Amino acid sequence: MLTENNILDAINARLCERFPERMVYVNVQPQEFKRPSFFIRSGDKNAEPATRTTMVRTETYYITVFEAVDERGICDLTQLSAVQAQVAALFFHPFPCVDVLDQETRWLTATPTAQALSELDSALIALKVRFHDDVINGLIEPIYPEPLMRTVRMTETNNEYSEVITDGSSDS
Repeated sequence: MLTENNILDAINARLCERFPERMVYVNVQPQEFKRPSFFIRSGDKNAEPATRTTMVRTETYYITVFEAVDERGICDLTQLSAVQAQVAALFFHPFPCVDVLDQETRWLTATPTAQALSELDSALIALKVRFHDDVINGLIEPIYPEPLMRTVRMTETNNEYSEVITDGSSDS
């Protein structure tokens, strides 16, 4: 099962690999932060049953790009826009994420959306991640509480077969 922290770590690793000179803040951004930098935070989460043992999860993560600013608090908007586009492009291709239960690498795909520049010192990228995951006991109620199949028992008597169909609730 993938956790929010696993996905945040995977996004962080991807950013650090491409932009090693920038600080990356995850879920907490101090009042006095370094520039240029990134701020990653989680957003909306949705889980829907897919089968009895799997669910489809759709989660949104936000990356804010901060560029260096001048004495007026304004950054080079051309540079800001270019970095925003580079960050969005990083997530056009699948990226690795470690599953905490299996300790196996899973490859996630995201739909990055570069938001229009509305600030003079930062830009926002929304990553919508959609993936299948295991249902953990108690996380989602079973879709079908009744048995999937009935039990069919066949007996042979004098080279003839007879069937007994039960409701699957007992082994009698």
